Amino acid sequence: MLKPETPNDRWNRVEISPVGEHAILYRLLASDGALLYVGITTNPIERWRAHARLKPWWRDVVAIYSMEVPTWLIAQRLELEAIKQDAPRYNIHAAVK
Repeated sequence: MLKPETPNDRWNRVEISPVGEHAILYRLLASDGALLYVGITTNPIERWRAHARLKPWWRDVVAIYSMEVPTWLIAQRLELEAIKQDAPRYNIHAAVK
């Protein structure tokens, strides 16, 4: 189940350490509900911090939905499916029509 977080919540969370092969699938949303980005990681806090440092669109993120996925391979498939189906604004590298 996807769970929402506010931008303030994400910095206050305890680091998530990878256990086994699991991955986190996440969606970043704008204030109008638009899907900005879909991604996968084993360490969401560090990944979101990297987005904050490197991506100018990060300031538009107001909600994060994340879910744990049992394996990286499953996470990759779900990420690609979400990108194809939902067309997030900033997923350029994997956007396949």
